[in-house]
Amino acid sequence: MRTLTNLFIGSVVLLFAVTATAASLVWTFDNALFQDDAGLVGGTASGSFTFDTATETYSDIDISTSTSTGLLNQYDAVFSGSVASSTQLSVVSSASQGGPIFEFLWNTPLSDSDLERTFVAVNVGGDDAFGLECISISVTPDCTGQSRAIATGGRLTASVVGLGFVADGLFYTTSGNNTVEVTGRASGNSDTVINIPDTVSDGGITYSVTSIGARAFEDNLLTNVTIGNRVETLEEKALKGNSLTRVTIPSSVTTLGEKAFEENALTNLDIPSSVTTIELNAFNKNDLTSATFRGNYGAFNNDTIFDNNILLSAITYCTGALGWTAGNTFFNGSVSLAPMPTICSRPIPASPLWLLGVMAGLLSLVAARKIRNG
Repeated sequence: MRTLTNLFIGSVVLLFAVTATAASLVWTFDNALFQDDAGLVGGTASGSFTFDTATETYSDIDISTSTSTGLLNQYDAVFSGSVASSTQLSVVSSASQGGPIFEFLWNTPLSDSDLERTFVAVNVGGDDAFGLECISISVTPDCTGQSRAIATGGRLTASVVGLGFVADGLFYTTSGNNTVEVTGRASGNSDTVINIPDTVSDGGITYSVTSIGARAFEDNLLTNVTIGNRVETLEEKALKGNSLTRVTIPSSVTTLGEKAFEENALTNLDIPSSVTTIELNAFNKNDLTSATFRGNYGAFNNDTIFDNNILLSAITYCTGALGWTAGNTFFNGSVSLAPMPTICSRPIPASPLWLLGVMAGLLSLVAARKIRNG
């Protein structure tokens, strides 16, 4: 259970969410200006890291800095010569523990009770309890006892990983950066028609639905599913063992996991250009007769993705797509099929309701005129 609160410090508004359960938090920031030892702006920093509030450990560090001289540095590991805590983090490149080192010092501990901090254009050594006290880069940086003026342009935000909640009959798990994975139907929901939305809200926070989890809807007797336009990944067996006869894969999807659509009743398939990875048996045991790839040839498991689809006779790709050759054959369980180029037309978007209404009105006027003129 969370509540959102506005905290005003001077002219700066800080949003923080309160949650009762400690968890891993993914902290991200972009274009935070930092100063050098002479007090001049040294460059900008961007990146992300995961902080576990229970163990006070850091992981998944991905930070980069760009100095005023054009020097670019990457950091992906905690500096072994420092003590990492909820108030301090020193990072280096794992390839060079000797430096340069990039150091953060927080006025108050990172926690799961204040998930957004704003870098402000003031000396934040003691003025902003939710700000950044020191950000320094050198071979031997030292933030202890120092204060740095942090310019505007940087905001550090965090989102919880692994928090579960139910919305509109579906169960979701947070995956960081205000994204969630749908992990199945909620208890008591036996619907066979499922709509996976673009976004979902919980506790005042709006999340993008970017993944359908492993076995999320396996053997759920689904007859129809709508996949939201922000879903990027379908994990292993996400929709395995249902009664789907057709499915629209949105152009946001990049990865179709192992057995994602295995054991359905799909007859025709249109794979958008965004899809770059299709894993083992993704469409095994369907009723496919044709499949069209709209994008470049990718990491496709040709021998198995269409296995046990013996009615499959036509596999095409759009003319101009890269990487395709006659040698990229796909096995349908009986024979190997060579993909053939075809001229692809753009899918016709559904007409908005207001346009349909206008068209209906125009047709009525035409009919009325014909009656009068008759």
